[in-house]
Amino acid sequence: MLYGSEMALPLLRFFKNGNRNLKAFAESYVPSTLCRMLTDQGLSRSSTDTMISVLEALTAISYYEPIA
Repeated sequence: MLYGSEMALPLLRFFKNGNRNLKAFAESYVPSTLCRMLTDQGLSRSSTDTMISVLEALTAISYYEPIA
């Protein structure tokens, strides 16, 4: 708001259009597999580092509207 709406345009375009990597993720089973990994009881008990990596991956790919 301080700098106007022009600063938000590139991020908004990225959110709507994504890039080739995010489009490939959206067309694959990666988002659903990552979500299943979060709910898997065996994984949640096994490694905190793995859970953090899964959460970081979900955060990174959720910037694209169809995945979010």
